[in-house]
Order: sequence, then C-alpha cells, then structure tokens
Amino acid sequence: KFNNERIYKNEKIQPTIRYFKVVMNEIFYTLKREYNGTSTIKNIRKMKRYYPFLSEAFSGWLESYANTIDKDNAKYFNKQIYDLNNIEDYSRAILDYMAGMTDQYIISVYNEIVSF
Repeated sequence: KFNNERIYKNEKIQPTIRYFKVVMNEIFYTLKREYNGTSTIKNIRKMKRYYPFLSEAFSGWLESYANTIDKDNAKYFNKQIYDLNNIEDYSRAILDYMAGMTDQYIISVYNEIVSF
C-alpha cells in the first residue's frame, strides 16, 4: 500500500510512466510488424539496415527459442518455446524479450528506432 500511494501513484512519476509506455509500445510494434511465420527471423534480420542493434540482438535471441526454417537444432540445447507459425507465440516472445531489458537498454533500442 505504501509503495502504491507514495511511488506508483505519485504525480511526479507519471511523466516517466507515460514515456515508458510510448517507448515499449514502439519497440513492440516495430518487431510485430515483421511477423511472417517461420520467415520472421529473416524479416527481422532485414531490419539491420535501419535498426542494427535491435535486429541483431532480437533475431539472435529469438532464434535460440523458436522454430525456424534454417535452425541448426544441434547448436542449441534449450527448449523451443515459441512457435513462429502462431502470431500469439511471436507476440509473447517479443514481450518476454522486452521483459528482460534494463531501462537503459530499452531506451537505447527506442532511440535507435526513432533516429534517422
């Protein structure tokens, strides 16, 4: 209750909350636009021209957890948890990836998206 009243609902933090909603939504929709079933990772890699950091990091992360056309299964020891034939799985993958981002990292990715 104390944190809720003194921190989360404090007027001083509201601009930061609004800012991070914009940041997170933009990253989510930038990645979601590239969905194309099992060819999604190829689409993400094509983003490298505009978003080299995001493209490289997310495609590498996703490749290790999802089914892909050209995946070398012997290379990865972790369980496949995202089915790229399912857009809901892909959306969940984006959210899980973003959940692991630090504040500084997510701001860096956002700045890459909005810069020219």
